[in-house]
Amino acid sequence: MKGINTVRAKGRTYYYHRATKQRIHAAPGTAAFAAEVARIEQEAADATVKPEGTWGWLVESYRKSPEWAGLAGRTRKDYQRVFDYLSKMDRVPLAHITTEGILQVRDKAHEQHGRRLANYCLSVVSLVWNWGRPRGKTKTANPTDGVPKIARPKHMEAANRPWTEAELQAVLTAASPHIRAAIALAAYTGLRESDVLRWPWSGYDGSAIEGRDAKTSGQVWMPAHRDLRAVLDTLPRTGPVIVCSRNGTPYTQNGFLSSWRKLRTRLEAEGKVGPGLTIHGLRHTVATKLADAGADTRTIMAITGHATEAMVKRYTERADRRKRATAAMKLLERDQD
Repeated sequence: MKGINTVRAKGRTYYYHRATKQRIHAAPGTAAFAAEVARIEQEAADATVKPEGTWGWLVESYRKSPEWAGLAGRTRKDYQRVFDYLSKMDRVPLAHITTEGILQVRDKAHEQHGRRLANYCLSVVSLVWNWGRPRGKTKTANPTDGVPKIARPKHMEAANRPWTEAELQAVLTAASPHIRAAIALAAYTGLRESDVLRWPWSGYDGSAIEGRDAKTSGQVWMPAHRDLRAVLDTLPRTGPVIVCSRNGTPYTQNGFLSSWRKLRTRLEAEGKVGPGLTIHGLRHTVATKLADAGADTRTIMAITGHATEAMVKRYTERADRRKRATAAMKLLERDQD
């Protein structure tokens, strides 16, 4: 029967509506069976309807907007993950969504999935709510106002730490050619991992890297670092994308991360790299090196593509503190001479 699953267990036969997984109690082939199936399907259809003035209605409205269409694919995917997680709120009237309720959502997300999703839920709800305000869709105060994001525990090591030069060289030496190409692209351009895995050969002309990043659709152009040229110029061009698997096809993100983790685990066991290396950490490495070399925020942004100076300021402030501390210590030592 179309749309019906038949399950036999302990000498009995059971019938389930395939899409909703609800059991059908009536005998097959009867009018009661057909009526029960129709009821289940109608309830499922009704559940997809988002009444006006509800959270689901607001989300659907936002997803039809030019603001949604203008987001990068990766950003839309990240937002959709939050919408899916919050789908149980779809039929909740906006007027019933309170700060207390959002705090409970945050805490539940933290309990189930961790700090990052919990904080991201706050950001996305706030963004969509504020989008709806000038359009007359949200008439009450933003319920995320006054709900703080969950701070990173003080004992937790910083995520995506910068790599040391010794670690970078150890990985480049041990990696297979295409993994080496990915590491080099990330290490000498500051590109995000998603961009590294999709960057085409047409975006490298032998002297420069040029294209658009997937997250912001911003223009990317920079001279190719000499060490990056040394890697790419010896790499066989087996397809349109630079970073390919052994069979010449582009890596999926999961496939690449699996290969990368195996290499990282081996090098950690050999004592050649420390714990905590991530591909995104190479982006931090580029920004940190530039800041330590004296680059200002606008110069760093020209390479990393960060959208605002505030995002880069942490690197320049750290470099400035190190320089001031070094100068201060020299003053102390000179005073003792």
